[in-house]
Amino acid sequence: MSISLEPCRKFTIENRGNGESTNVKATLNNWPSNVQALDGAVVFGTVAAGQKVTSADTFSLRIDRSKPVANTDLTWIVEYTDPGGNHWKLTNSPLFP
Repeated sequence: MSISLEPCRKFTIENRGNGESTNVKATLNNWPSNVQALDGAVVFGTVAAGQKVTSADTFSLRIDRSKPVANTDLTWIVEYTDPGGNHWKLTNSPLFP
């Protein structure tokens, strides 16, 4: 068995909508059995319409490298608040660092 600690990584997220999104965050919600989430959440804060923002913090995983893991094996919950004050939670979102 080969276990390695992945370096901490950041995400970049893009607001493709026409209004500002606030309290934007992503939390890892599904991963293979050979992955351990050491820190599975990242915060983006406020993302203006059309803007790309890199996460303010990082996520970190420990992976058993004896089994392959693709980015698409990890899914995330992305949460944000729209300009009208509505809270949205998008489940099973693939994100690619």
